Amino acid sequence: LHIEIKNDVLRTYMGQVDDIEVERNKLNNILKVISSVNEEYRYCQGMNYLGEVILELIPDEEEAFYFFLGFFEYTEYPLIFGKDFNKLKIFFYVFKRLISLFEPELSSYFNSNGIEVRFFLPPWFVTLFLSSRQNNKTKELPIVLIRILDNFIVSGWKELMKVGIKLLNMYEKEVMKLRIEEMMQFLINDLLKKDF
Repeated sequence: LHIEIKNDVLRTYMGQVDDIEVERNKLNNILKVISSVNEEYRYCQGMNYLGEVILELIPDEEEAFYFFLGFFEYTEYPLIFGKDFNKLKIFFYVFKRLISLFEPELSSYFNSNGIEVRFFLPPWFVTLFLSSRQNNKTKELPIVLIRILDNFIVSGWKELMKVGIKLLNMYEKEVMKLRIEEMMQFLINDLLKKDF
């Protein structure tokens, strides 16, 4: 587990910071302690992006740790990390139904091409869309990501579902023009980079 965390932290882009190693050490420490505090909060790849943003907003390591711990204890975030990711599987089903209700043409396209929401939703949901900053070279955290995070804290997973459906709505025509491989690349990486 500690090796997995260390490897993810090394891949985490820490923005334009003065000492990237100091920031990575702080992030590594926070993720290791969080994953050992409660077995329900086991580490999952992608949590490093949330940790990175928390450290950016709260530079003090101890305060950032307590905020991250509070994020687990007082929001709906840990629901998806339960036993066998059962809740995440339910969210896949709900999101697929939402696509069929609000984007029927895209739903039909996904179904006819064997595209499952489980192919692209995990990076969206595990990172709360924060992985969209991975290749963003600006120092400032985009305000839209702060709003998504704030709304998630208040409203939970339904807020993430709204954002996901809105993104698919905005790019439906573009997505349906792509080949399967290009579509997956677009949905997992490029769509987030494009919009954020």
